Amino acid sequence: MSASHPRTLARVDYLGLCAATRDLVEANGGYEAAGACTRVSFQRLANYATNSDPSFMPVDIVADLERKSGEPCVTRRLARLAGYLLVKLPEGGERDDVWTRHLSELATLCADLMRDIAAALADNGVVDRGDLQRLPLRDDIAVLQQYLAAIDRLIADIERSDEDTEGRPQRVRAMEAPQ
Repeated sequence: MSASHPRTLARVDYLGLCAATRDLVEANGGYEAAGACTRVSFQRLANYATNSDPSFMPVDIVADLERKSGEPCVTRRLARLAGYLLVKLPEGGERDDVWTRHLSELATLCADLMRDIAAALADNGVVDRGDLQRLPLRDDIAVLQQYLAAIDRLIADIERSDEDTEGRPQRVRAMEAPQ
């Protein structure tokens, strides 16, 4: 850390960004393939992914590569560093209304997660690495987030819907439940 250019994050956080950059390049088929779909050469991409180079990948290149791969490797890491969680928005679709199914699944998954956390706490009063290896807590949380995002999408669709010819709000069709 230079006195003239102080950094606000810990070194491990910057190393994590380098790792996320490597993951993003790998998700695009490697350095040469990734270099072919953005504005910099594969050699420059390799520099962005090294721990010794003080420069990081520019956001437009991150956007190009994340769009192409469908994997928000760097954005996910940046969100976590900022204290946020990145959740993929569900895609809309013309399906029957699934509000009840979404809410039922959400309640069931919440109950399962709470049961697993309670079981982990019952051992020794803390959730430890052994509990995380034994219980699918992260997976449960990810599925819950998808259901919450699906419900949020339903609400947004209702807010955007036009009124029908008699002045009543149109019925908004829900998307398929998260997989």
